[in-house]
Amino acid sequence: MALISKIINKWYQKNKHLFFKYKDGFFHLNFVANSPVLMMESFKKVIFSKFDPENNVVLSNTPFSDIRVQFAFLEEGLTLLNSKMLYKKNVSFQGVRNGEFPNDYYTLSFHTFSNTFNNKGLTLNSINFSDKRWIMTKPEYLAFAAYSEGCESESIMVFFNKKWFDNYIKKDKAYKNSKVKDFFESDDIFVLWPDNSVELSRMAESIIATLDQYSIQNPLQLKLKTYELISAFIRSYNPQNIFKNYKNLSKNDILRINRVEFYLLENIHSKFSGIEFLSNKFSVSPTKLKSDFKSAYGVGVFTYFRNKQMHLAKELLENNEYQVQEVAQLFGYENTSKFSKAFEAVNGMLPSKVVYSKM
Repeated sequence: MALISKIINKWYQKNKHLFFKYKDGFFHLNFVANSPVLMMESFKKVIFSKFDPENNVVLSNTPFSDIRVQFAFLEEGLTLLNSKMLYKKNVSFQGVRNGEFPNDYYTLSFHTFSNTFNNKGLTLNSINFSDKRWIMTKPEYLAFAAYSEGCESESIMVFFNKKWFDNYIKKDKAYKNSKVKDFFESDDIFVLWPDNSVELSRMAESIIATLDQYSIQNPLQLKLKTYELISAFIRSYNPQNIFKNYKNLSKNDILRINRVEFYLLENIHSKFSGIEFLSNKFSVSPTKLKSDFKSAYGVGVFTYFRNKQMHLAKELLENNEYQVQEVAQLFGYENTSKFSKAFEAVNGMLPSKVVYSKM
């Protein structure tokens, strides 16, 4: 580890211009993506960072983000990473490679994102949105992700190198009959899909809880839970990869779409502002806006906005604090019947049914 740290220090001094810059309204924070060890060493280089060597935890509290990253090296070729991040400004992350080290790690990861927005109306104090998704990557993939101010994220990532993959996953009988085999034998370097498995998400959350409670001083539980997650993943893998075209977006496209999404959620209580308005506001043609947004989120701009509105509307009605007419007006629907129609299209039931079920 000392030798690796020495090499990284030398390489970092030569390439430190890559690791922090401000452009297009985002603070860009990069990291070395060859392996978990190199990633940990590069995170230690983040400004204002503190490192806890006993638990392999990196803490960094800056004017633009508050970050906690923990590594658990379970066995040769198998590592866990748990990250918890609060973004005080617009921030993006980009993986880079150090050519002096091999790059042979796959990842399986579970990510949760949430934003809390101040509501401009009088009915609510704040609105919280959350989104969960899974990502699987090959060594060729270099991550790029952008987060808007106010976003919080938490991730659990399982890293396994090619040797571990060959010795364990490829030899598993379930793997040979699993659709996950198609991904590993394809030319795709990553696959991203929304969380649609209660079993897998609970397993991922259990691993996070185990890390929080026991740290890395009790690796047996972590190792067993990680093996169980990978096994369940192989058995159940059948993603509706609605984000398949995401890989065709450039970094600038991703940053722009991220800002469009943030604007939509910031104005979730209002009527949909329209494609023309959004294209003018974010300096992009209507056609490209619609195409890029669908590539990033799997649905059109209006559908995404309506779905978020109706999911939140359902939560408000379930809390039994608001009447249907009040919620309809909150989201800009003067006509309750039109609101009910939109609600049913998204949630599969009329809003009145939600209200009556709580009586």
